[in-house]
Amino acid sequence: MTYEAAFNNRDDLQERYKNNALILFALEMRFDIEDIHAVAADSLTDGRDDKKIDLIYIDTDEKIAVIAQGYYSQNFNKEAPANKASDLNTGAGWLLCREIDELPERIKPSAIQLHDAIMTGDINRIEFWYVHNCLESANVESELKTVSKTASNSLKQLLENASKNTKSYPEIYTLEVGHIKLSKW
Repeated sequence: MTYEAAFNNRDDLQERYKNNALILFALEMRFDIEDIHAVAADSLTDGRDDKKIDLIYIDTDEKIAVIAQGYYSQNFNKEAPANKASDLNTGAGWLLCREIDELPERIKPSAIQLHDAIMTGDINRIEFWYVHNCLESANVESELKTVSKTASNSLKQLLENASKNTKSYPEIYTLEVGHIKLSKW
């Protein structure tokens, strides 16, 4: 079965989560999540004043955090709009550079959890995902390189400003989760 057919059979995701259904579907496939609805309740941040972050997923067992932005095209496009990938730059800056008390309420609980996991060494990898149902492209890849640099610099600044010594320094990765990656997963 193709990912499209499997996703189209997921009315539970599409009806309940609308534009975020594909992000949750990708997360579920990648991490073999049994209860994606419980994860959605804790991880979805999309909405007014989300600072361009649709999802913040933290798994301390796997020592990974995923910060995601999504796009879903009703009509198949050759490539996804790169400006949605650049939105992750804004998200990285807000999430890693700003003081917790300056963050909007929508992302504050997840940001606190992320900062705590970084400081305690409970995560060693932070992935910034741009999830969409289009073909992967050089334009998006270019934007994600900038996201990687912004996130790395922001993380460095966060750790330098921290009063605690951290056990480890998480690695930053970016990932375009489009048609090819979804098919592979």
